Amino acid sequence: MKRQVPPIVFYGIVAVALLVGASLLTKPGNPELHKGALIDQPAPAIEGETIDGKKISLADYKGKVVLINFWATWCGPCKQELPTLVALKKKYGAQGLEIIGLVSNDNLKNATDYAKDNQMDWPQLTATPEMGSLYGIRAIPASFVVNRKGQIAATIEGLVEPDILESEVKAHL
Repeated sequence: MKRQVPPIVFYGIVAVALLVGASLLTKPGNPELHKGALIDQPAPAIEGETIDGKKISLADYKGKVVLINFWATWCGPCKQELPTLVALKKKYGAQGLEIIGLVSNDNLKNATDYAKDNQMDWPQLTATPEMGSLYGIRAIPASFVVNRKGQIAATIEGLVEPDILESEVKAHL
């Protein structure tokens, strides 16, 4: 005599399998799943002023690879990712890597102080709502690799694994 699995058990197993499969497919930092409409398009303009009054523009970095990082001091995953950015800047800065920090929904002074305390030696600007809209920001951290031609080469939403971010940066140096 065959035993039947009760429907509730069957559907429960199916639901768990779907959730596990979806989590594997949408793993944060998977560049293949986070490339969007901006890929191969000119990077939207970024202009702003640092806390000490220095004017910064993405256009100033023409010919360099730029990692644009939207972050905030209150964002746990952002803070978790920052040591990776520091290491990348140290490792690839001499090869033309630049980083621009765009502080989202946070006080620029707090973010700048945090950056100094954590060896983040790149400019920090306030992310305006317009910048967030142009880059399609839905959550932070969000990173964008801009190639030497000034085009978006990769977009990564959420906390990214260090090796994935490094491979994206390295591919465009």
